[in-house]
Amino acid sequence: MNELKHFMNRKNILIMIFFITLSTFAQQEVLFKIKIQPNKYYSTNLKTFSNFEIDILANETILQRFVLKGIKLPMIATDSTVVPTEIFTYKPLENGTFNAKIQYGDVFKKKTLNGELQTKKNQFSGVKILGTYNVNSKFKIDTIIGQRINQQLKTSLSAILENAQELIKFPEKPLKVGESFENELPTTIPMEGFNPIKIIIKSNYLLTEINNGIAYFDVNQAIKIDMIQEQLNLKANGSGVGKSEYNIEEMYLTKYSSDISMNFSMKVKEEISTIVKAETSMNFEVTIRPFDGIAENAIELHSQKLTCADFKTGRFYIPENVKLAKISIISKDSLNSKSNELTFERDPSIKKYVVIREKNTQVEWKNGVNNGNPEHEIIEWIDECTYRLTYNKNKSVLNDEKKWVNENNGIVVKKIRIIGKCMEYKATMTTKEGHEVSQNGTICKD
Repeated sequence: MNELKHFMNRKNILIMIFFITLSTFAQQEVLFKIKIQPNKYYSTNLKTFSNFEIDILANETILQRFVLKGIKLPMIATDSTVVPTEIFTYKPLENGTFNAKIQYGDVFKKKTLNGELQTKKNQFSGVKILGTYNVNSKFKIDTIIGQRINQQLKTSLSAILENAQELIKFPEKPLKVGESFENELPTTIPMEGFNPIKIIIKSNYLLTEINNGIAYFDVNQAIKIDMIQEQLNLKANGSGVGKSEYNIEEMYLTKYSSDISMNFSMKVKEEISTIVKAETSMNFEVTIRPFDGIAENAIELHSQKLTCADFKTGRFYIPENVKLAKISIISKDSLNSKSNELTFERDPSIKKYVVIREKNTQVEWKNGVNNGNPEHEIIEWIDECTYRLTYNKNKSVLNDEKKWVNENNGIVVKKIRIIGKCMEYKATMTTKEGHEVSQNGTICKD
């Protein structure tokens, strides 16, 4: 299978590993901006999680009232949300604008208070929004499709979509590695049983690396309280760290993660104070690919139906594309363990790979069945969505490169996501020297 294709050239990989430790890169300046582009498909998965410890400082008489009400102190609460979103953008119009459709998957919110779990499906679930992006990537809503649509939901969606690109406000001047900039982002922290806390997160973004079209940022954050809440005897302090990745070609933020620790104190009455310790995290990842509108119905039809089980047997194909020409290598003895990429020259005669798969074996052909000599591989299923591939020495004579793959315990292929009739995967091999070699790709039902 093509998950193995570019792992075969051991010499190139070893040369890459050698030059990772020796090479230095010229300073490159980039003007960063967030821009939604036409004829694109954006798939985003956003996850947030918060953990709270809430205590009350008061005299014994007041604390006894909490006990009588069955309230255990300190209260332990959690809050988590998963928000899957898809954006389909269409061809540009004469004035530079373009139509788009934004749709939410199933949005679930989970809360616990002293161990008692509540799960609620958010009203955004299944909602589709039709509208238009202008040349500045501002979205104007035209139509909202979904159940229980009311004015409050429309107002909330408008605010979210209007500020969707405002997570990071990049400076108007170009940046190079080693330079930084700052942002302030108003944020509301939900708290079970209490009013939400409004804070401002001040973030410093340091550009640490530009590698293979991806800009990497380290994020340091500090918390300050909203002025209005400061007047309500609310005090807060906290700090956090994070990482961010920006795709230069796509002009889009494709990864972001942040972990923040916070402490709050508020005097409710002269004799009662509330003390809160909070840990909150947020991360999202965006997949972007070309979109011409033709495949939209197939994406919508199959996105909720196919599972990993559908990719265990049958006939499949792997399209030859830019992804398959790139290998990422992480050296385990590296101090920063950052990924570096090696790009291979693709064979223009190969358009796709056809795979005939049974449960524990597969045969792979180039451009079609019975075209040339196939590759025979063994599949070892690790779990429902992860498997290991090795070459089958009983079906064909293995050259040195294929033996090397087998000697390094083969390739572990893990599902990233299923979209339409295709599964995006990450294929990884860990060499005996401790280097992690990986490649992303896509396999589709034929």
